[in-house]
Amino acid sequence: MVEGSTTTRYVAGPGGLSSVHQIGGTTTWLLTSPHGEVWAHTDPAGNVTATFRYDEYGVPAQTGSGNVSVDRYGWLGSQQRETDPATGLIMMGVRVYAPALGRFLSVDPIHGGSANHYDYCYADPINCYDLDGRFALALPLLALGPAGWVAAAAVVVGVVAVVATANAVNEGIKAYHAKSKKDLPGGPRGQELKRKGQELLGRRHSPAAKQRWQDWWNSLSKADKGAYNKAGGPKPRGRN
Repeated sequence: MVEGSTTTRYVAGPGGLSSVHQIGGTTTWLLTSPHGEVWAHTDPAGNVTATFRYDEYGVPAQTGSGNVSVDRYGWLGSQQRETDPATGLIMMGVRVYAPALGRFLSVDPIHGGSANHYDYCYADPINCYDLDGRFALALPLLALGPAGWVAAAAVVVGVVAVVATANAVNEGIKAYHAKSKKDLPGGPRGQELKRKGQELLGRRHSPAAKQRWQDWWNSLSKADKGAYNKAGGPKPRGRN
């Protein structure tokens, strides 16, 4: 990465991001927590040059001097999730995450990826990751290394398949109900008019109800009257 006249290389090791090397300058080693936070910087001699603290959602904590220090790779920094120092927002794959809110700023592209469209990790950021902004996955699974990653990928594929199947079933149910309504006597329109006629006449077919029904009936088109009759819509008692 180039900033002004400085070229910086971020170097990843087997456990994630491990060092920052400025071309023609210094090398900084990153000390990380098991969860993935970068909590300290050291020089090549092992001397601590900076420390960082975060709450469980990634909000930077105040230092002993009362200042808040934000590093480009801090909370989940070893997972190579980059923080914008100016806003504190973190790019998590396909979505932007706001630590101050504990939520994503856009809708989850995968239905069922978490508790709701904006939630981060079912409100359990200590035991869960959502590194790509699409799926919340438990940390023990990811901590297994390559085997865990394969298992996590299988979980993602499985969830996608389940969601796709559920959507297909829902569409099939909708199509079935739509066809069923169409096949009813008088079709959907006739059934709708039938319910209206029943509502107007009520159970007693009082004179006032009959008059209301008659006024409504006179306002219907010929096609609607035909659909009403096919649906078996009620007519005032004593009327042919």
